[in-house]
Amino acid sequence: MKIQSFINGMLVGILIGVLFTPDRGEETRRKLSRKTSAIKDSMKDTYDEIADNVSNQERILQPKG
Repeated sequence: MKIQSFINGMLVGILIGVLFTPDRGEETRRKLSRKTSAIKDSMKDTYDEIADNVSNQERILQPKG
């Protein structure tokens, strides 16, 4: 839940920042594209980290034998 709140806050902050910049439309779209790409990469990394942690916990909890 903390990770989701962090990501949501980051998204809102980035969007507000991009929307209030005094750039041309083309430059604003380019910035928005870069930021959303960075967010997508960050979310993928977070997902991969969580999936790894779940897999590790699953291995630990499986009975041996």
